[in-house]
Amino acid sequence: RGGEPSMSATVMIVDDDGDVRQVVRLVLTKAGYRVVEAADGEAAIALLKQASSPDEFATILCDLQMPKVGRAEVIAHLRAHHPTVPFVVITAEREFLLTEILGKQGVCDYLIKPVSKEKLLEAVRVSVRLHELRKQQRAS
Repeated sequence: RGGEPSMSATVMIVDDDGDVRQVVRLVLTKAGYRVVEAADGEAAIALLKQASSPDEFATILCDLQMPKVGRAEVIAHLRAHHPTVPFVVITAEREFLLTEILGKQGVCDYLIKPVSKEKLLEAVRVSVRLHELRKQQRAS
């Protein structure tokens, strides 16, 4: 269906920086996505537990470094309870081994801050499409 998102696609942004969450929210809502925010991993897991279905979120964008509950715990919860939901990391770190480490944890993509609007939208579009494919595979 072209490059347009499903109007029902909900994206969760998890970042302890309120300015980052605000910018991402503005870009994604302008592109037609619904956005839910969490300031840390603990809040993200709480939102995932409250979800009306395992597929409520079409993708999760998450900062690499977070207070309280970290990325690894959020990913573990996601894989256990929301296996179709893709996970994209947003980070300021430029570490060579990051791709391999995150890939082993089931992360589908990572973006380096500051993220351009185009790269953000492309990563979310691909991630939401992956979510749709995973849901279809699970249903068949």
